[in-house]
Amino acid sequence: MELQASGVSCEPDPGHFQRDTKDKLDPNANSKEQPLKELQATVCDSHTSSLTDCLQWFNPRRHSSLQNVSTGLQELTDFFEALQQYLRSEEEGKEEVTLQLLLNVSAQCGVCFPCNSSLATTSIPLVHAVRDDTLLEIQEVWDDIRLLLRRHVLWRLSAHSPLKAEPGHIPTMSVPERLRCLQQLFFLYPQSEVLTHYQRLRSQSVLDLLSALCTSPGCETGFDKLVAGFHCAVPVLTRALTDELHVLSRLVEAHTTVGFLSAAYLRTVAQELTSLMEKECELALRDNTSSYKVKKHSAKSPATVAPAERLTKQRSFSLTSHQLRALTQLAGTLLGFESTVRELLADTTSVDTTGETPGVKGLLRKNSWSSQTSTDANISGEERALHHSQTQLLEFDWRSAFGGLAPHMAHCVKVVLDDACAKSLQEEEAFRSSGHATIAMSPVPERTTNTAASSSLHHRGDCFGTYLEREVPKKIAKFCGAITTQLDIFLPLAVACSDSSLLEVRSSFVEACGRAAFAMMGRLRERALEVPARAPMKNLPALLSTCIYVHQRLQQYHHRLKDPRNAAKIPLTLLPIQRCQNDIVALQNQLSGYASQVCSTCILEDEENHSWADPKPFFEGERCSFSVQMWFYFLCGLRSDLWAVLPAGLAKELLGQVLSETLQLLVRRYTRARPSYERHLQIRCDITAILLFAEHLMWSVCENPEELVPSCPPSAITTVPGASDWPRRIHSLCEELLTVLIIVTAPLSLLYRTFVTDLMKESRAREHDRPSVHWLPAISPDLFIRDGLMGHTASVCQLRLLTSDPGLNPRLLVRLLLHRDCHLPRTLLESSCKSTVMSTCVSV
Repeated sequence: MELQASGVSCEPDPGHFQRDTKDKLDPNANSKEQPLKELQATVCDSHTSSLTDCLQWFNPRRHSSLQNVSTGLQELTDFFEALQQYLRSEEEGKEEVTLQLLLNVSAQCGVCFPCNSSLATTSIPLVHAVRDDTLLEIQEVWDDIRLLLRRHVLWRLSAHSPLKAEPGHIPTMSVPERLRCLQQLFFLYPQSEVLTHYQRLRSQSVLDLLSALCTSPGCETGFDKLVAGFHCAVPVLTRALTDELHVLSRLVEAHTTVGFLSAAYLRTVAQELTSLMEKECELALRDNTSSYKVKKHSAKSPATVAPAERLTKQRSFSLTSHQLRALTQLAGTLLGFESTVRELLADTTSVDTTGETPGVKGLLRKNSWSSQTSTDANISGEERALHHSQTQLLEFDWRSAFGGLAPHMAHCVKVVLDDACAKSLQEEEAFRSSGHATIAMSPVPERTTNTAASSSLHHRGDCFGTYLEREVPKKIAKFCGAITTQLDIFLPLAVACSDSSLLEVRSSFVEACGRAAFAMMGRLRERALEVPARAPMKNLPALLSTCIYVHQRLQQYHHRLKDPRNAAKIPLTLLPIQRCQNDIVALQNQLSGYASQVCSTCILEDEENHSWADPKPFFEGERCSFSVQMWFYFLCGLRSDLWAVLPAGLAKELLGQVLSETLQLLVRRYTRARPSYERHLQIRCDITAILLFAEHLMWSVCENPEELVPSCPPSAITTVPGASDWPRRIHSLCEELLTVLIIVTAPLSLLYRTFVTDLMKESRAREHDRPSVHWLPAISPDLFIRDGLMGHTASVCQLRLLTSDPGLNPRLLVRLLLHRDCHLPRTLLESSCKSTVMSTCVSV
């Protein structure tokens, strides 16, 4: 049931709401109408007849159509003519005054000066239109004013400045000044026209720089002159490009900036390089006494940088090794410059300049001023070329300058590398035939590691850019170092020859590198087979170190020559790399196996000293066996050989392996021993000496304190993937030796009292305090206490591990410096302060 009160309606009354809303809006409208009428009377002209027209003044789109109708054409003509006359006067600073006046008038009075080539004319003249000479006169005067101002601003930006007297530099202004000059030009002319003039200016500056550095008379001749010139020009160009990016990034879009740099700087450098290379090639023809014919090479498009002339072989011609090295240095310099430019663009803009996927990335968008210039009939062909470059990738086609020399470079690379490899192998054979059994060694050249990066070495293709310092060998065979040095020299040339027209140079390098790798590995294998018959064991670490070095080199060559964007590019074949890996494993097994075999068959095989049933005591129980002592000396000598040449990590690994394998022999020997009463002292001395020697060598095997003193028993330790397992095995073997020492040499009454009576009483109380290893506290109770490494003992342990390492261990060093709230640095500072005070007191 629905109940409805009388006199009350459930439906709303629309008329009531409309009357209420109108009563509220009318006072608001009346309050705004009066100010609009006053504004209309003040600023509106006779054509504005309503408030609606007056409101259009607040529309931002009408800002460009503002006109001051109170200024007549004659007054405008007089104003422009006065400016023209003032600019043609002899007064200093007139251009800056005029520019500031025009900017103030435009900003404060809302006057929009035209920046196009026409003011009021149409592109198609009408037949019956009345010719307005006044507007044409105004346009001519305004164009003349703009021209005078443009000359002044461009003069400030050009090379006609006091900086031109400074040799070897592009005369540039500071970034704020250059930014202000370009803003003034954008006020007078369209953006496209300003960039066109600015491009010509910068291109000419680049040409002047390269001409001054590469063609000036000096001590260098031929390609060496180009190398020296570009070596000096690249830093200057890099600074100029950096400043240019800072300026243009505030004025135009990022893709416009890339197009401008490609047209003004990079394309100019490539064109000038091509011209200079052609001249040097002609000189090389005469110097090498060979005849060539020159044929013209037409470019497909103005944007393509290609040599104007190609050299075609008629008779035998080859570059000299010196010329090839100069070309390689030039290619390496340009590779570094190209990489620097891409890094600058990547840091400053968001444009992808790599061109990995041309259909998606790296294509430059069409800019707003490009559409504007497409409708301008007075734009020159050079301007249109600049706008066309805005839709292309970063263009630096300097490689085409080497195209004419591609077959000659490919042939020369093959000959030079093959000769260098054959010469080094002959020298090594002559050294071996002269009676030297050991291998001639040389230190590894200092290369870039992850701890200290260098961009110049990176551009040359350094092999240690991806390896830690602890993974790099210290010394290698001298003949392999000479061969790899030659490969390093020509690697930049092979990396630079990535274009299809230059792939024969890369192919020649890859083939020569493969032949050299197989020759080196074959010679290393021959020398390894001579051990121990005709060569000492000391050669094995040297051969292993050299093989590791060659393997790292080949891997870096493969990485530098591999192009993920194009599978057709020629990387280094994986066959030499795989062969190096196999030889490394074989040499490691040979080295560790031979060392263990020497210990088992020669050093530790001493029947006279190990006659356990002999009733006579061994040296009255005052010394250990001679074999144990010689075993320790052998391991110390092996450590010295490994430390001198091998990488730090591998050297510790091999030493731990040999120590573990020889300890297994000793554990088996002393476990099976049944000595007489008089020989108990010998076994006690031998096992004690073995444990002391093992503790001494463990400092050189372990990487950190946790490996030296584990927190759990050796049987419960879980091996971390990639970490060494030899410390755990050594701990387990030493624990067995300690057990043998106790059971075989201790009196039975003491054993019974210790393991039955006392152990049962203290088992429950000491169950939670049992140490992880027992042999270290038994040998060095002062350092290895039962509670583990704590406080001062932990600092001593870390310091000794650091000094026992074959190389620098950054992790352990940082850990030592931060231990106990930087206890060691504070102690050193306090000691240095005390010594300084004492020396001052003594001097006083």
